[in-house]
Amino acid sequence: MTASVGAVTAPSAETTTSISESTTVTVTNVVDGDTIDIEYQNGSTDTVRLLGV
Repeated sequence: MTASVGAVTAPSAETTTSISESTTVTVTNVVDGDTIDIEYQNGSTDTVRLLGV
């Protein structure tokens, strides 16, 4: 399974910031309903928590 990480918009009272880059990662493990482990193309790994799901 692969996922695309990017296009994150954070609302703020003063400004809105948008990240327009995207990175393809591989989901290596589903920890629970809102947490996944991912692996980047360079081999490094990370744990991602999905907020608001």
